[in-house]
Amino acid sequence: MKYIITIWISLSFLQLVGQVDKTKHEVEKDTLLSKLLNDLPKEMHKEFMKEYNKMTTEERTTMFALFDLFTSMPTSSKKALTQNIDTNYANIIALKTYFKNIVPANYVIFIEFNPPDKMLKMDESIDFWAFCKNKETNDYVVIFQESNIELNSTKLDSLLHLTTLKRQDLRDLKMYLDKANCISVYNKDAIEIGYARSGMGKYSYLIFDKSLTEEEKDKYNNGCEYIFYKDNIVLEYGGGAIGSQCFPDIE
Repeated sequence: MKYIITIWISLSFLQLVGQVDKTKHEVEKDTLLSKLLNDLPKEMHKEFMKEYNKMTTEERTTMFALFDLFTSMPTSSKKALTQNIDTNYANIIALKTYFKNIVPANYVIFIEFNPPDKMLKMDESIDFWAFCKNKETNDYVVIFQESNIELNSTKLDSLLHLTTLKRQDLRDLKMYLDKANCISVYNKDAIEIGYARSGMGKYSYLIFDKSLTEEEKDKYNNGCEYIFYKDNIVLEYGGGAIGSQCFPDIE
């Protein structure tokens, strides 16, 4: 039953945010149904078909669209996360250094590069957040938090104007990210470098300036979203709206 519940919760969520484009999923339903059943344990087939037979044609179409969306999502793993930093450490540190150099003083900035999205009919885009420290309170104030800003848009120019960053900085940052085999960067207490999206979650690194103390190791090794790796490196998993909020593959 948990598989059916997951499908229906996901279905309701995507209907609310309007992400399901039914016109893009006009494929043979029998084929999709077979694929969907293959992803369910055999003992669930009878119960699922009972629920399936109660659905309207529109509900089935939307469910298949959702299934097609989920199966096309990127996937990654803790193993791939650790392999990348073991083999690509120099490029990851170069990315960290470059980003620290271009972020203006008293600013916190998050940038993630997104590939073209056929469903949203968008070219390559970025998620772009900027915060500035209030000199009186030392708190960070939101300047903007924008998602899916196309790289060729005038909106991106207007956001860059609110910081000291230039388009060339973004082009250079993308080069550093590509060399590090990563997708995002964020200067918090540590530099958070996003390695890869996986379903609705994301695998990342926290790279500190110094090796962690024993107390910090305990803090960043909680068996959920943080795993202390070594020295100044912490592995991080951020869950999405649906699915595990902790590392789904802790050994």
